[in-house]
Amino acid sequence: MKHINILSFFLLFTISCEDNMSSNSQSAPIIDMIPPTVSISSPLDSQTISGVQSIVISAQDNNKIHDVSLHISSPTSDEFYEIERWNNALGSASVSYSYNWDTLLEIDGNYNIKVVVNDHDVYHTSGNAGTEKEVGVMVYNYVYTGGGSGGGWSGGGCGGRCE
Repeated sequence: MKHINILSFFLLFTISCEDNMSSNSQSAPIIDMIPPTVSISSPLDSQTISGVQSIVISAQDNNKIHDVSLHISSPTSDEFYEIERWNNALGSASVSYSYNWDTLLEIDGNYNIKVVVNDHDVYHTSGNAGTEKEVGVMVYNYVYTGGGSGGGWSGGGCGGRCE
């Protein structure tokens, strides 16, 4: 009788341990070590732009794109400021976005455009932190100052900020 009780206890203990191990392995997150890719097809790096410029972005990932953000740094600062963010509510693995940047609202000079792509929620550990792509452009807006002596086309737009 003692052998049956010990055997029953051992069998129950083995089944209990196997159940706990299998439930833990199912809840473990899958680690994604492949970062997304991103491209900026417009404007091109080192391009001179004016007026309303379309910034065209595409991103791909092996699983899904979580969000894409667009940042710009001005000639007077090295810091980037976010001007747009898109959340991929459908969870697609490939996305494309476009933003119309009105450079007439900016001072002339060198700007950097940066796109940040995340393939996961920032609160979820996935093994990679996303991808960035950056291009540099020159904003140069031509302003018509009128005809006659001293008038005509000139550079140096100030986006209404000139005083």
